[in-house]
Amino acid sequence: MSQIAPAAPSKIEYPVSDGLPMADTDHARNLMIELLDILEGHFATVPDVYVSGDILLYYREGDPKKCVAPDLLVVFGIPKGEREVYKVWEERKAPDVIIEVASKSTWRKDLFRKVTLYHSLGVREYFLFDRKGEWFSESPLLGFRREEEEFVPIEPDEGGRLSSQVLGIWLEQRGDWLELWDQETEKRLKSSKEKLVEAEKLTRKALAEAAKAEARARLEAEERQKAEARARLEAEERQKAEARARLEAEERPRQLEEGPRSWYRPPEKSAQRTKMWVQGAGSLAWVWERRSQRRSGGGAS
Repeated sequence: MSQIAPAAPSKIEYPVSDGLPMADTDHARNLMIELLDILEGHFATVPDVYVSGDILLYYREGDPKKCVAPDLLVVFGIPKGEREVYKVWEERKAPDVIIEVASKSTWRKDLFRKVTLYHSLGVREYFLFDRKGEWFSESPLLGFRREEEEFVPIEPDEGGRLSSQVLGIWLEQRGDWLELWDQETEKRLKSSKEKLVEAEKLTRKALAEAAKAEARARLEAEERQKAEARARLEAEERQKAEARARLEAEERPRQLEEGPRSWYRPPEKSAQRTKMWVQGAGSLAWVWERRSQRRSGGGAS
């Protein structure tokens, strides 16, 4: 009689979706997407930091029901790369930081059940944000830090910000929005969209400045051309003046050698008058001579 071989154990499936929406409202979804984008950009150059959001996190091997989907999680010490699900036993560690954006349907689990669960998994920091300020009595922004074997509330600073020592980031409420600030630079972390808008503004500004610089360069070139034209004209005038001076200098010695007659000719009428005057003067001299003779000689005829 043949024996029936035992059936091979079926492979356990870990679904990639729990069938629930990412968020209850567009506002909550947009906030989650922006925070995910900011954190991914902030740690983009760090090779062993994994950032994800709304991914199913399985924390007990062999039991697909033991899962949770954090809105945002950050894990240090594991490589980047896309994952369909996050299995704690395969990654060999739980997330270091988890952020939950509370909603009407999730805030009780976020505030009570998940605090206990994340502490038991070894999460180092856990933050909760009540964007409407309706569900958390103490503050819309809460944080817990693992100290030894306890989750200890994180005290806000004077501005109401919470410090994430693990991320090196300040979390700050701005109305119904959550902002992240770099603790080292004290600058707000910006999304890819904001960076793109700023880059476009800088590009437009740079193009405008380049156009102004080009216009100034053209104007300066035109002014230089005008100045060069004026300089050429003045040089030509100087050359002409120098040529006239040289010509006059060359003519002057020749005129001096030829004497005044070479350059002065009395008018014809003036010469006739001179001749007549000379003739008249001769006649007058003869008359005076005759008169003198009469007086001395007694009147010669």
